[in-house]
Amino acid sequence: MSSTKVKKQLKALLKLPDNRYCADCPQKKPTWASINIGVFLCLQCAGIHRDMGVHITKVRSVELDTWQPEWVSVMKKWGNRRANKYWEARCPRNYEGRPTEEEAQALSYKMKKFIRDKYEKKVWVAKDSPNDDSNDEEEEEEEEEEVDEEAERRRRRRNARKKREKEREAARENETKAKAKTESSSSTKTPSVQIQKQSEPEELDLFGSFDSSPAPSSSSKSESVHNIVDQFGQLQ
Repeated sequence: MSSTKVKKQLKALLKLPDNRYCADCPQKKPTWASINIGVFLCLQCAGIHRDMGVHITKVRSVELDTWQPEWVSVMKKWGNRRANKYWEARCPRNYEGRPTEEEAQALSYKMKKFIRDKYEKKVWVAKDSPNDDSNDEEEEEEEEEEVDEEAERRRRRRNARKKREKEREAARENETKAKAKTESSSSTKTPSVQIQKQSEPEELDLFGSFDSSPAPSSSSKSESVHNIVDQFGQLQ
């Protein structure tokens, strides 16, 4: 099996919902693994596994080490969910000794004790043999279904994202067209307004027919009055 195919299978295993978290603590995106126990681990838990020794657990980096096909087979056979069913079979669901994410990051005593009790002392180990393959086929079918479901969810998210992008693009195009239409409409109306404004003074020229000659001066009016008075006197 080529190294490329091995890496591809390893990445596919890491995408399974049960392998997205460390097998021993709540931290996400594990990048280490125990190749003999078959669990994926975070950096902090991988360090504690190393301290326990290779006679208990053999640690490899998912990203830095070159993986062998048989290691991938072990990870495929077990995985975090099935391994924890065996190693934590008798561990109470609300066990207070189980480390939190903060305690795991701090490499607390509680964290180290939990891992050593789990693998070294085998405090909660199942009574059944870890080599019992009676449920292998069922486990593999469940994992395949989970992979298919995850692929379907990714496809739906991708389609929804594309749909939103198309809707935004259509909205931008409609907005651009509406703006251009408004600008075109306003530009065609402007000349008629200007012509109307220019013709307004002619329509409002109400005094154009009146005589524009200057009115007689006050002295001329006075002389005319005197002439009329004189003529009236002579008649008497």
